[in-house]
Amino acid sequence: QSKDFASFRHSIVSTINTIDTLLQKQLNEIIHHPDFQKLECSWVGVRYLCEQVDKPSSDSVKIKVLSATWNEVSKDALKAIEFDQSALFKLLYQNEYGMAGGEPFGVIVGDYQLRYDPRTNYFDRDISVLSKISQSAAAAFSPFVMSASPEIFGVNTFAELSSTRDVAAQFEQIDYVKWRQLRDNDDTKFIGLTAPNVLFRQPYKSDGSRNDQFEFQENIDDSNNDLLWGSGAF
Repeated sequence: QSKDFASFRHSIVSTINTIDTLLQKQLNEIIHHPDFQKLECSWVGVRYLCEQVDKPSSDSVKIKVLSATWNEVSKDALKAIEFDQSALFKLLYQNEYGMAGGEPFGVIVGDYQLRYDPRTNYFDRDISVLSKISQSAAAAFSPFVMSASPEIFGVNTFAELSSTRDVAAQFEQIDYVKWRQLRDNDDTKFIGLTAPNVLFRQPYKSDGSRNDQFEFQENIDDSNNDLLWGSGAF
């Protein structure tokens, strides 16, 4: 009987270890998926903002969250014949700054990234959207801040910028005509772009520090691409 019990116990332990291994692998796949990382970055960014105002000295600060994709914001901005006909303008100006008793926004943080890909028209479209947003932001006297992708600077990763001799030369190319026109617009002073991305959290470690006692070790590749890099706009 003791042999049977020992064999049974060994089988149970082996099965548990197998399940733990599978859970480790599955969780690593899930938390490193681009869609999941984007969602996690958004919530970590919002949590960070809330933590900054969760102090006695910040009682007068309010955070409002609008759930809207960049595609939705773009459609709203581009379909409006004039910027003051957009839903964003109504939210920022008409409902707050331009209304008695309204609460004007001090700053608008957009969890979006300005993209550049010579094979698509993303860049020119995004610049057109930013131009419309800058007009609404200027009217409401509320700076709009979002992040910029490394491709904007002609590199694939921000780490490559250190070896780039002349970053300014990138913006003199013909693809950046609309970019230069945007910069010449007075309303653009209400637009801010942040770079590079920042590390939003350290990797999970199996060191027994978790409150739920779940042993999980996050696997990070040598390039650190699996780390949770989020927008510096937050």
